[in-house]
Amino acid sequence: MLRMAMENMTDSTLTSQSTPSPSPIDLTAAAGNQTKFFIMYVVALGIGAIGAILAAWFTVQLYRAGNRYQDLVKAEALARIEEAKGGAANALRDAGLANKSAGEANERASNAAKEGKRIEVEANKKIEEARAQAQSDIAAARVRQDEIALELRSKAKELADAQREAAEAQRRLAEKTEEIRLRQLPRKLTPEQQQTLLEMLRDAPKGEVNVLCQEAGTEPCEFAAQIVGVLNAAGWHAALNDAIQGGQPAGLTLWVHNLEPPLERGIALQRALASIGFSAPAETIPNVPEGSLILFVNVKP
Repeated sequence: MLRMAMENMTDSTLTSQSTPSPSPIDLTAAAGNQTKFFIMYVVALGIGAIGAILAAWFTVQLYRAGNRYQDLVKAEALARIEEAKGGAANALRDAGLANKSAGEANERASNAAKEGKRIEVEANKKIEEARAQAQSDIAAARVRQDEIALELRSKAKELADAQREAAEAQRRLAEKTEEIRLRQLPRKLTPEQQQTLLEMLRDAPKGEVNVLCQEAGTEPCEFAAQIVGVLNAAGWHAALNDAIQGGQPAGLTLWVHNLEPPLERGIALQRALASIGFSAPAETIPNVPEGSLILFVNVKP
């Protein structure tokens, strides 16, 4: 607006300068215009002054606001700095405590590690000692086991020997008992023995034989009678006579005058009796006629 007034004033001045002779009307108009423009100028100056005042006031207020904002920012920054310092101090204190705790924890961990290592060493030592002792005990146990096994084998052998000896003794006892029992039984030729004796005597050289026993009705005479019966059945000529003959051996005995030359029928009878389990040794008796054969049946041996 001020610029427009100045431009209008300039235009009026230029116009006035170009007019050679203004009239009173023109002067009045020009005065009016000047007044109007002056008023406008003054108004413009007033407005400009007011604007300048407002601008200055706003500038001051803006400056104050800026300073206040800066003060607040600085105060807030300082507060935050102090807070940060406090936090840093707390952090440093906490860090110190943490470092102290960490140091103590490290020390405890180190001590625990040392203690664990010591315990491990002692445990390994005890384990090795226990292992060595166990191996020693096992070796001793094996030695003792071998000794016990050897003793058991020896005892087992002794027991087996004792059992074998006992069994042998029982066998001998049984044999002796059976022998005694059989001795107590009267001698009798079984059918099988009679058949064997008959077959052997039937095919052998035959002849006369006199069969003697101690006393009629006794066991020797009954057994002699069986033998006589088989001899006669085989074609021999046998006769049974009872006669008391003291001092003769038990069992069966063949009497001959002499052994040379041997009697064939005597040898045949001796072999036949042996085949059925009866021994009949030959004995020379001078009173026996030469060429005669006598079978003496005595008590059981």
